[in-house]
Amino acid sequence: MTDTTVATKSDPPASLPEAPPTDPFDRDDLPAPEGATGGLLRSLLATHRLRVTAAALVLLLKEAAVQAGPLLVAYAIDRGVPAFRAGDHGPVVAVALGYLLCAALSGLLQYAFVRVAARVNQDVLGSTRLRGPSSFRHAPGS
Repeated sequence: MTDTTVATKSDPPASLPEAPPTDPFDRDDLPAPEGATGGLLRSLLATHRLRVTAAALVLLLKEAAVQAGPLLVAYAIDRGVPAFRAGDHGPVVAVALGYLLCAALSGLLQYAFVRVAARVNQDVLGSTRLRGPSSFRHAPGS
């Protein structure tokens, strides 16, 4: 079966460029003074400094626990394997226990970070709702 449709002059071209949106909300190009978003974020987080600092500290400790794993493996290869071949199993057992401890600590610290960060997130969202939409407009005349 063949296609028998014929294009007429009234048919639009296959791909017309879309007109640019006229509403700034559609363009996601809202007028705001320089540094307004950073100032807004600082004002929203100002009351939560202690918890934000705690979340950052917990995250750094978690990353230290994660990074300790490869260091323990390097120690096991450099010192533990030769000691194991010589009949001393202590270094390999100590490295294995240390690695397990680091993995468990990393998991616990990740859990703590998620809990603290989620709490800060919910509190900031609550503060945002209390402020209302009018306090976030930066357009002239609003």
